[in-house]
Amino acid sequence: MTLSDLGLNSQAISFLRYFESTTVLPEDGYAEEFATSRVSTTPYFNRRERGFVISVEVKPHKLYRRWAFYEHRVSDGLQVLAWEDDRFIFGEPLTHKDVPSEAWGPNFEGTASFKNGDFGEAGRYLERELRAALELRESFAKRPTQEA
Repeated sequence: MTLSDLGLNSQAISFLRYFESTTVLPEDGYAEEFATSRVSTTPYFNRRERGFVISVEVKPHKLYRRWAFYEHRVSDGLQVLAWEDDRFIFGEPLTHKDVPSEAWGPNFEGTASFKNGDFGEAGRYLERELRAALELRESFAKRPTQEA
């Protein structure tokens, strides 16, 4: 069985493989933070647009940053939807109904888009986004706790 047997688009599969093979988080504490954060992937289905979602839990506040990557139905480029929510989702595919309206943007162009096969730029985008999520997690960890 291959990833395409699961119904994912070739752009999404190719990007996921590219990102996995080229991205190395720096050794200045991010790798450790990344390892202790809950990071997951799940399929994303929006009719013909089939890709995947990467989710990062920003502890300790149970905030999740999510990025859906899929092949756009018209341009065949790689489209991204990015959002935050507080829902723990484990093992179930996400659909367009799970994405808040602000992630779609006006005219449904999404949060970011990349030309067909431009995995380098898309990879740099995702790496920046993951680093920002880890920095947000670090800033939460440094905040004083509020006593009830």
